[in-house]
Amino acid sequence: MKKVLLGICAALIIVQMSSCSEDFEVAAPYKDITLVYGMLNQGTNVQYIRIQKAYIDENRSALELAKIADSNFYTDIEVHMKAINGSGSVVSDQILSRVNLNDEGLPKEPGTFFTDPSYAYKYSQVLNPGYTYRLVVTNKVTGNVDSATTSIIDASPANFEVYEFTRNAYTIAFQQNNATSKLTLSVDRVSPAAKYFEGYIRFKYVTVENSIQKDSSFIWRFASVAIPDGQGNAKIEVPTNQFLPIFKANIPAATTTQLRYLDSADMYIWAAESNYYNYMLANQVQGGITADQVKPVFTTIQGKNVVGILGARAQRIRYNVPVNDLSLDSLKRSNITADLRFDGRSDH
Repeated sequence: MKKVLLGICAALIIVQMSSCSEDFEVAAPYKDITLVYGMLNQGTNVQYIRIQKAYIDENRSALELAKIADSNFYTDIEVHMKAINGSGSVVSDQILSRVNLNDEGLPKEPGTFFTDPSYAYKYSQVLNPGYTYRLVVTNKVTGNVDSATTSIIDASPANFEVYEFTRNAYTIAFQQNNATSKLTLSVDRVSPAAKYFEGYIRFKYVTVENSIQKDSSFIWRFASVAIPDGQGNAKIEVPTNQFLPIFKANIPAATTTQLRYLDSADMYIWAAESNYYNYMLANQVQGGITADQVKPVFTTIQGKNVVGILGARAQRIRYNVPVNDLSLDSLKRSNITADLRFDGRSDH
């Protein structure tokens, strides 16, 4: 749910368009396109909105431009966030400051794109789930005004809770021979704005070689579900027979001098409102005979030459969830995971 996908999607669309035909010049004269990505979270003190630009340049490749910060950021835009109450009145209007996410403790992962600076626009007011929020981006050079509105998911325990996370003795179970069982998480007291849920598990383990311990982990997006309007709860489920293959797919086989020890797991449930859910649907609809064609770009941003999404999310986390003894035994003895050489539990 933290993935900033729109810039990548736009770059891919540009590359695909430039290779579609030799009959006409696709890479026409320079035309910039504004990209917006923001997911507001009541559970955090500040919000960050990414606003960048993408364009076609007939003289240079998209991969080359991706490495140049000046090709991806605006210096002449003004960004507002307006809080609007139930009667439609604007109760606050804040101009967002541009910050470098690297300085905010949110460094960008290395890759094809530049990593510094990594600009975003910072909103520091407390979100009110009774309000809607309107983002307004004004380009001072072109005069273009882009905007989007989202509701807020109430992140308080009274309106968003995972039942299993409230149990003191909750453990993860995935016995090898239990082919019909499921791991189920029950989300209840859901905020009306929440329409879509995703579940993640971060499994932690230790590899020991020559008395040296190395801590490692992997993250598995194990399930997602959408709920209809008016439904106040959801069940996020995954068959337990998927667990051992997931361990096998994410952990390399051990050498003869290595042993592994299982630690606990961290479990995350994300809720998102309808804007993000519709974005997910739009990026999954195309398949079959037309699957190699460019998918339609879903956007919640209104304006000229702009794509993106402004939405809202909330999160529940249970840290350090134990894996029960029978599941650990399956991990040690199963033919699926035998070459991972799990030998017990971590001591730290």
